[in-house]
Amino acid sequence: MFKRSLGLDAIRLIACIMVVVFHASKTASTPRYFGPQGHDWLFEVEHIRMPLFFVLSGYLMSTLYLRRASGGALAADFLLKRAKKIFPLYWLALGIMSVATIVVVGSLPFDDTAGVIKTLLLLPQDPSEVGGTGAPIVYPAWVLQYEILAYGLVALSMCSRLLLGGFLWFWPAIYVIGAGSDTWLLSFLGSQWLLIFWFGVVLGQFLGGVEVRRDVAFLWAFAWFVVALVARQEGLIDKVTEELTFGLAFCGLILAVRSLSYMGVQRRLAAVVRTGSDASYATFLFHIGVVSAGCRIVQACGLAGTAGHIVSVLLCLVVSLALGVWVNRHIEPRIAHLLNRRATEAPVATPSGNV
Repeated sequence: MFKRSLGLDAIRLIACIMVVVFHASKTASTPRYFGPQGHDWLFEVEHIRMPLFFVLSGYLMSTLYLRRASGGALAADFLLKRAKKIFPLYWLALGIMSVATIVVVGSLPFDDTAGVIKTLLLLPQDPSEVGGTGAPIVYPAWVLQYEILAYGLVALSMCSRLLLGGFLWFWPAIYVIGAGSDTWLLSFLGSQWLLIFWFGVVLGQFLGGVEVRRDVAFLWAFAWFVVALVARQEGLIDKVTEELTFGLAFCGLILAVRSLSYMGVQRRLAAVVRTGSDASYATFLFHIGVVSAGCRIVQACGLAGTAGHIVSVLLCLVVSLALGVWVNRHIEPRIAHLLNRRATEAPVATPSGNV
């Protein structure tokens, strides 16, 4: 039985917070609101937040599912549970944001029926052609496109030990073949995000049940953080990107956090962390509307410049987390009841929330 880790919950909550402050800062820094600010670098976490999500997702999927008995029936049940978790809340957010888009812009950014179907089913879309991220309307949903494919790889690996071995030993070859390909779907398979997810799967398979010394794990994390920062400073980006090196750093961080004891943590603080962690998927989906509204409200109050920017980011963060908690407590249980989906306590550190 997988024991819930307060440390992993905290990591997931921190990653969620980084997503919100990044988008809030980017929006507040546009000329429409407060313009570029000298402290913008404080919120430049774009190369950190997604590696953290994907490597932790891979680690937990590996320890929760791939270390268990495998089989086609279990794989199908796994995919069904994931679909019940991801799509209903996503469709709700998509519907709300679609109405808001029609009210503000007057139309939706779809040229054909295929685009609507792809958006509804979170099928891969080329970011150079669709909304800059490959996910129109709810633009952070590009993450879910990769996550769903990652879940498909986990399900295949659950079907047999041979398929699991193939994924564990040969997925980097797919990355090498697909990375930088002129064919969009091949480059999607060769994405660094799926390779970082693979880092987590390998970590869970080979070290999921092994006690690793904390100092060794922290040293690993520190070393790869230094490599990532040097690569960014010197522009040393080829096959090994900043995100990949941060992903390797987070492998060590996960092992270190997993080995820590949280017996001395106050119950109230632990409850706050777990509540925020459980609400991370809802926060992830619904913070987009909050960010736009928050910047407008602060601007309407007469704040400008640095003060307006900082207040906007903080307001968006607080409201987004509060909204995420409310949705998690009042909307998700109703969805789960309608779908007869049993909630569990095991945390999965991806935008799509608990298993």
